[in-house]
Amino acid sequence: MGGGGCVISAQRSKDFCLAGGVLTYQFLPKLQVGLELFHQSADASGTPATSSVGVGVRYDLNDTYHLLGYVRRGIQNTNETDQYSWYAAVLFTF
Repeated sequence: MGGGGCVISAQRSKDFCLAGGVLTYQFLPKLQVGLELFHQSADASGTPATSSVGVGVRYDLNDTYHLLGYVRRGIQNTNETDQYSWYAAVLFTF
């Protein structure tokens, strides 16, 4: 599972909290899939909170090289905050 935290500053208008949770499942010996739920409260006066749901994958090419992918869709205040996010990466472990 995930966690969260809050940022508290001297300027109260910039205080915000965030929380998230992740579940992962090893589908195949080389393929792991995860689901993420995320929420962040408003980070400035007059800005909206945001929530999103995302899906990520890790595919192990071998013990050293791994492919990563992630896509996220905003589900709260999407027009003002974040409609879509994604990334693809190569992870090197040794």
